[in-house]
Amino acid sequence: MAFARANTFETTIAPTALETAHSRRPFYELSAWFPSIRPQRPSAPFPTGKYDQRVKSVARTSLALLISAALSHAETVTGVVYAKEAGNGAHPSGSIDLAVGRTIRPMIWTPSLEDRRSPGCEDIGAIWTVETDGDPSLPDIERVTWKGVDKDAHDAWLLVSAFVEGLPNSVATSPTLSTRYRSSPEFQKHREQSFDWSMIARSIHIVSLDHSGRARVESYGSLDMRGSPTKATLFSFELVRNKRTAKWEIDGISAR
Repeated sequence: MAFARANTFETTIAPTALETAHSRRPFYELSAWFPSIRPQRPSAPFPTGKYDQRVKSVARTSLALLISAALSHAETVTGVVYAKEAGNGAHPSGSIDLAVGRTIRPMIWTPSLEDRRSPGCEDIGAIWTVETDGDPSLPDIERVTWKGVDKDAHDAWLLVSAFVEGLPNSVATSPTLSTRYRSSPEFQKHREQSFDWSMIARSIHIVSLDHSGRARVESYGSLDMRGSPTKATLFSFELVRNKRTAKWEIDGISAR
């Protein structure tokens, strides 16, 4: 049985009149029909020179702020005054050592910040709460609030101050010398040497203090030796607490 072979053919669909018209229209006319393809006007080029200057200016400002923040550090701390050295004349600012816990921190200080109406505020051993600013390694004290006195530190300073003011007689008569020191060869040697023991004391300060019963206090001054010029001297006083009386006593004196 024979089958007739189907004729194969290709069909070409002619474009409509509308499509033909659109294909021939310029692009700007098509954009009127289809706003989404409307060409955008190119924006003006950004002035790269001004952009670079702005970036550099922001970078410099940020760097300056970072450096300022690193060098300036505001802080409020409470501690015990161990040493004070005032300035003079047109520059009254001096320095203090403030014992904060086990750390002794040097700071720049002006006497006018102290509350002289409070007894003991100006003494070594005063407890200060200070507001500081500036370099953390040597900050400037902006404000002082007196909180009382540390009895151990204050009593040690008062003991040495009284001893120094009573020189030279206090070497032989002072009851503040410990029994051990008074009977030691070291003390007898001091008494036999040709020292006048006249000392102009200044800057009596605490170097270290252990609340369990030992302290070291130093004082700059002058030591007169008979027949020799007066020389600047640093006196060091070793203190111990008498267990019976609970008071400080001088247990050793050295000069250099």
